[in-house]
Amino acid sequence: MEEMESECVAEWRSETGGWNIETTNMYLTLEDVEAIMNVPHTRIWKANVPPKVKNLVWRAIRGGLPSMDTLKRCGMNIDTTCPRCGEEVYTITHMLLTCREAHILWRLSPLRLELHEWILGLKEWCESFAPSKSDTRDWELAMVFLWQVWNSRNMWVFKKKKGDARLLCDRTCRFIGELEAAVAREESQVGL
Repeated sequence: MEEMESECVAEWRSETGGWNIETTNMYLTLEDVEAIMNVPHTRIWKANVPPKVKNLVWRAIRGGLPSMDTLKRCGMNIDTTCPRCGEEVYTITHMLLTCREAHILWRLSPLRLELHEWILGLKEWCESFAPSKSDTRDWELAMVFLWQVWNSRNMWVFKKKKGDARLLCDRTCRFIGELEAAVAREESQVGL
């Protein structure tokens, strides 16, 4: 395995209040570099979806969405059971992928995904999904459906309204179609 050497500068505050700097050698294998590159961050920010969708997916894979599990770990005394299905701990992964309510949307989506048995986190799902789909449209579709699942969750949590899954799926597909048409119009105007 080919190795690349680079210098790593580590900084920390000393007991006297000054800064100490130590240079060490760090060896990265080619596999390490490929693992770093597989993180879907660049695919998120380069995706042809609205900024609100990119922001949501970015926050979700970084653990920055408020879930019962996250709030409990921050010291709030709350029940961590999912308020939608009442069956599992309400983590970000459960909320967006494996909750029974989210699962219905994923099954109805054009991607036809079976996610109810997914055991890894959302970030791992994105890492496995994004590179495995050579079609950028599928990745963008998945991002928009994550956003729709989030909106559906918010309707339930804040307004106690459960949206019809088929209607939500149709609305999301129309949104994607409108987005693609707008992008095509913009590209054709740039080419003039």
